[in-house]
Amino acid sequence: MFDLDKWSEIWGTVRRHKLRTGLTAFGVLWGIFMLVVLLGAGKGFRNGVEKEFDVAKNAVFVWSQRTSVPFAGLKVGRFIRFTNDDVAALLREVPEAAVVLPAAPSTGRLRCSTAPKARLFR
Repeated sequence: MFDLDKWSEIWGTVRRHKLRTGLTAFGVLWGIFMLVVLLGAGKGFRNGVEKEFDVAKNAVFVWSQRTSVPFAGLKVGRFIRFTNDDVAALLREVPEAAVVLPAAPSTGRLRCSTAPKARLFR
């Protein structure tokens, strides 16, 4: 129900304390503004990241590492290398895999036209 006495008391307090009322209103508006800005920035960042990784949907990446345990007389720490036979085995053994593509390592030597230099490139 509308109570005229309560609203007149509120209006009187607002008129007597103009600075406090103004600062409180500014603080509330600033908080709402910052909330909207930060939520928008987060959504934009999320959209940008998802757009950059759009190519990797439904993808599985497999790479080799060094062994951590001995096996069948072989030493610990040997490096496993995948071959084209492994690609064929994956296609044969995993029927759900539509495409299996080997990738070249992304590190190597870069030779400039003026002088040879060893560089790490990615």
